[in-house]
Amino acid sequence: MSDITPPVFAALDEAKAKALFKEVQRRLFPKNSFVIHSGDQSDWFYLILSGRVKIVIPDHEGKEVILSILGPGDHFGEFSLIDGKPRSASVVTMEESTLLLVSKERFRECLDNNPDIAVRVMVSLTHRLRDADRKIEGLALRDVYSRLARTLSEFSTERDGKFILSQRLTHQDLASMIGSSREMITRILSDLAVCGYISVENREITLLKKLPQTW
Repeated sequence: MSDITPPVFAALDEAKAKALFKEVQRRLFPKNSFVIHSGDQSDWFYLILSGRVKIVIPDHEGKEVILSILGPGDHFGEFSLIDGKPRSASVVTMEESTLLLVSKERFRECLDNNPDIAVRVMVSLTHRLRDADRKIEGLALRDVYSRLARTLSEFSTERDGKFILSQRLTHQDLASMIGSSREMITRILSDLAVCGYISVENREITLLKKLPQTW
């Protein structure tokens, strides 16, 4: 099962991995499908084998706010399995995605019997809390450009000497991630492109040089 074992379960030996994965469900979700709805009661822990999903909540105007974007090897759904409360956010696929579904009983049993996995889950939760702290700080203290510049930098990875956004994000995706409007994002990106700071081709954003601190 090593070919499909997500990182969070990498500490399992072969026998335990086989026992666990005999009971999971493997499901294919089309693009733009709801995997979880906010407020749902659910008994599943989800692991992403392929594709991408976004964790979203509606804002006070009914628009979508993206809390995070997850890809292969990531997992979600543990909050409700740990505290027993309804889902706090919705999860929507950004592209066709294959997920593994682990039942609440098997998930809790796995944590009880494998301290290493429990630690991995806690580390993952800590990372998400730190990300949430940074997002709150950005919304409270930074202007739209500063929030956008930080998001572009955080999502960029070096490839052939260039820094390219590792995710193909639409202007609406970026707006939903930083609490702005699509029109504002489009205007700022256009200005950055005109001034030679970025290039955009086939929805792929490349950072050509260090972005200015203010705009």
